[in-house]
Amino acid sequence: MSLSSPTRHAFARDILGNSIVVLETMREVSSAIPAIPLLGAVLGTAISLIRTMEKVQDAHERSIRLGKRAADLISHVHDAVARDLEGADESIITNLRSLTETLTVIRDDIEKLRKKKWFTRFLRHQSLSDSLDMHVETLDYAWRSFDTCCLITLRQRLERQSKHSEELIARVGELTHHTQRSSMYDDQQLRLFRWHEVRLDRPRGLWHLRDTANGTEHEGEWSGRAIAIRLLHPDSTCQDPADCVKHMSRIRHPFIAQIFGYSHPLTPEKFYVLEIGSRTLRACLDIPDLKRRLRMWIQTLADYDVG
Repeated sequence: MSLSSPTRHAFARDILGNSIVVLETMREVSSAIPAIPLLGAVLGTAISLIRTMEKVQDAHERSIRLGKRAADLISHVHDAVARDLEGADESIITNLRSLTETLTVIRDDIEKLRKKKWFTRFLRHQSLSDSLDMHVETLDYAWRSFDTCCLITLRQRLERQSKHSEELIARVGELTHHTQRSSMYDDQQLRLFRWHEVRLDRPRGLWHLRDTANGTEHEGEWSGRAIAIRLLHPDSTCQDPADCVKHMSRIRHPFIAQIFGYSHPLTPEKFYVLEIGSRTLRACLDIPDLKRRLRMWIQTLADYDVG
């Protein structure tokens, strides 16, 4: 059974009234978002448009359709803007301003048609129906325009963030490089030696580490300790001293030579350092440099005390 005209009008008023309540609630919420002042204006204009639709006596289905489309569009706009306040740039503000103007034009046009007197009800009904259909299409276009604007804004933000990320990556690389230059130990707490930190004495001959590395070995000194410095030969299979020491024993034992560390990654000379032991007291006394002799002697006493 079809609804009578008064019943259809009451039904339309209920639907449009519910939409107004929803938008009124959104407007109260948006008043707490000072960053987007135009959002309240858009909501207010949409509410005014739907109130105008409530007064339309004819074309109830089209009136409901237009009112619902306006309410859905503004709800979509409100949610999109409120969800990403930082994304509301000048283009979004301009789009909101244009949307407000569009809603105002639609409202004024419907108000004019509603009040205009026609010679026949049929002609008036057809003119109003056509106008409502046209305005629905206008709102659909406004919806697509807003979404397109949001996508463009999002793409621009991503491009800026990508550029910023590249700058951050470059900065991290600089900091990492600086950290590598300033670091003294690796993650296994092995010392990273610069060439100037070790003192080379007499050569001890060739050395081989299985089939992975080979080179020449020198006696030397580091911080008062007698050390063996193993230089990697250019034709050695392993050219990274960090990889070489992985194949060596890390067992702590008095009769097993301990690895002190290896050359710093930024040092052109590739080598690793083994302990030989402490200098004898006679060896310390034979050192002509007084400061070096004292340092070696103190280190020997410290090693003896620890032992």
